[in-house]
Amino acid sequence: MRMSRLTVMSCLLLLFLTPAVIGQTAPENAKTASIRKLLGLMEAGATFRSALQIQADQMKKTAKDIPSRFWDELLKEIDTQAFLELVIPIYDKHLSEDDLEALIAFYQTPSGKKLISVLPQIMAETGAAGEKYGAEVSKRVIKKMQADGTFPTAPPAGQAKPPQP
Repeated sequence: MRMSRLTVMSCLLLLFLTPAVIGQTAPENAKTASIRKLLGLMEAGATFRSALQIQADQMKKTAKDIPSRFWDELLKEIDTQAFLELVIPIYDKHLSEDDLEALIAFYQTPSGKKLISVLPQIMAETGAAGEKYGAEVSKRVIKKMQADGTFPTAPPAGQAKPPQP
């Protein structure tokens, strides 16, 4: 539940900050144009939307205290172009013009295009693998801590049961 509330708060923060950041537009320069080109070649907007859809689908299953409609409405409100405007300064900060030229060249190759086409599947499968791995590690840590008496084996008062290893 704590994670779902954190996710909701993060999404809401993104929605509230986006208009303020967009209002601070600077004149377009060659580097910014290169970043826009790179983001276009990377299909960053579609990848962002796909990642949000995957997260929303997962949250619908796990965050039972949040109405399913919330996630649908949230996805309707997401403006991928506004999000891309937020990431342009980040790319500008971390990549030189030479880096951008090399990345643009790469994403125009068959290998770069292939990476873009499979990236949503890679992200989904990686997320599922990470979730499974995290659950396995959590179970081991809980077992270990229960064995040394530093993790509750009985539910705290008023709760149904402790996390199971």
